Amino acid sequence: MRATKIAVVHAVLTIWNQFDMSKVQPRSGLRDIIMRRAVALVGLFGIIGAGMSLALLPATGTVAAPKAERTYLIPAGDGYGVADCISSKSECGQIVADAWCESQGHRTATAYGVAKPEDFTGSTPRQANATATEQPLAITCSG
Repeated sequence: MRATKIAVVHAVLTIWNQFDMSKVQPRSGLRDIIMRRAVALVGLFGIIGAGMSLALLPATGTVAAPKAERTYLIPAGDGYGVADCISSKSECGQIVADAWCESQGHRTATAYGVAKPEDFTGSTPRQANATATEQPLAITCSG
């Protein structure tokens, strides 16, 4: 008898549930179509806007303003052995000077060699009989 009551309650609840669900209106297909199209249009405008912004950018990269010309004074006895190349104005001097300028953020070396006495102030004590190899080296960089 108890199983029969459970079966009857189950049948009544199932029928009630079906009746209750029939009152719910089905989702409007037109509303879904409108929402999908709206989302698609927003996406389309986003893609078009991104494409136009890329098309309007300049084709060439922006270039920073070149650095002003600058002369660096390097001690002749710096321990790297570059004094021989730079003071002799040989081909290796151009390579060393260019490398020095690039390490300082410039493009190339425009001049290099032993510094002229007027290029350095003499603020450091120096012997009066200093040889040319003891004079500082000068590298002028540009770009």
